[in-house]
Amino acid sequence: MEHSVDESWDRILAWLAENAPDALARIGPPAAAAELAEAEAALGVALPAGLLAWWRRANGADRPWHGRPFDLLPGYCPVPIEMALDTRRILLEIAEADECDADEIAELEAQPAGSWCDTWLAPWMPIATSQGGQELFVDLRQGPLHGCVREYDKVGAAESAPRWTDVGAMLTDIAGALEQGTEISGLYAGHVEVTRDGSLCWRGPD
Repeated sequence: MEHSVDESWDRILAWLAENAPDALARIGPPAAAAELAEAEAALGVALPAGLLAWWRRANGADRPWHGRPFDLLPGYCPVPIEMALDTRRILLEIAEADECDADEIAELEAQPAGSWCDTWLAPWMPIATSQGGQELFVDLRQGPLHGCVREYDKVGAAESAPRWTDVGAMLTDIAGALEQGTEISGLYAGHVEVTRDGSLCWRGPD
């Protein structure tokens, strides 16, 4: 099933404009062509159409700290391409410092997208952060789930199944949950909440 990034993103922006204008103001500007090219050059592969479409509308959000969370994605704040590339570089350096066997890494990178892995891999692109050691990333290995959205934890690595098949499916899910006030299970079950200071976050069930 195809999911329109532009349509879902417009729905998300419309909800924010009506319900959380302060949060809306934190959405980043569209990514420049040079930024998209830099990301593709770093990965050595073409970025999925859905991710490109999203970044062409909004290059992440402003810095997610300073006491004002912006969990547009349940439990995660979208990050700009520059921050995503920095995070990817750091995680690759950590994986290298762990002295992972090169043959094992090559075997893991040859596995289909969505496969379990206990270390960060080069074909993974971060798109959002929890600020607590978890990253939301797009798995760019080959296979039927190429471009799927997954979680990486600094302790458990990427052990869980993909949360979304692609960025388009993710944004469609988020748009529906915002509009209908429903829960999103998996990443962080709960309903969206706009706090008094304009922060956006998702609260788990009581």
